[in-house]
Amino acid sequence: MCTYSGHDSHFKQLPNWSLIFGLLVLLPTVSALPDGGAFPDIPFKDFSQFIQENFGSDITLSQVLIVLFTLTDNTNLLSLHARQQNPKYSSEIRSTSSAWIKCLACGLQERLGTGQNQLFLHQHIGGSDSVVEISNNLEALAKVLCLYPYDASGKFKGKLKAVSYESIQAVRIICPMLLYVKLQSASLNS
Repeated sequence: MCTYSGHDSHFKQLPNWSLIFGLLVLLPTVSALPDGGAFPDIPFKDFSQFIQENFGSDITLSQVLIVLFTLTDNTNLLSLHARQQNPKYSSEIRSTSSAWIKCLACGLQERLGTGQNQLFLHQHIGGSDSVVEISNNLEALAKVLCLYPYDASGKFKGKLKAVSYESIQAVRIICPMLLYVKLQSASLNS
């Protein structure tokens, strides 16, 4: 392929991009996907009880699922939050409600909009107290879901892995998109 370089007598030969792309495709590649941890496997009774005791009575299923998936999709953030709560060195300051979990709470508030009122057990007027309350609920739920890398005594249990959704994949069946099927009537007199 040739391109015009500005002078009538000078043409510049450019490489054939499809050939280069074809050669690049043949090169061996490595993919580094994070090890997937199992989806939290706690009894539904425990999960339900936590939701009833910590969130508004009118919270919807979709709101609960948003909270659940917000936690399971942010294991790195939960690790950073837990690390700030469990100082390793004497020069570190323990943070009960880290900026990490507060940012997650603010994001959740923004995502839920007016539905955020259901995140509170009692009515709230908003402000920084609401961010702290949501943060506390998120942290407590993370602990119920075993998404907290420290034990009760502050000992590190191990790095949180990204949560895998493989075990909760929906079952899908291929079927026609018709609401009814018209059957051809058979002759009874044959």
